[in-house]
Amino acid sequence: MPLGLPTSGVMSLNIEDLKVIQGDLQRTASDLDGVSLNLAGHLRYLQHSVNTQDVDEVALQIEKLQATAVDLRDVAQRLDC
Repeated sequence: MPLGLPTSGVMSLNIEDLKVIQGDLQRTASDLDGVSLNLAGHLRYLQHSVNTQDVDEVALQIEKLQATAVDLRDVAQRLDC
């Protein structure tokens, strides 16, 4: 049996593990904010270009990235460590 796993097979997490996970979630949310900001710049470019066929798709992807960032922050907050 690997070290750190109880006999029930459920991995135990201590408060430090949760803090690391919480920080990772918050960093990932911030990274997604950066990606959506960059895509927003690309969206503005597309809106003013000759080829606007991808505008709706890029706008949808930005919304999804922002929603995911909100969800990640919510999960991080719920860890309450």
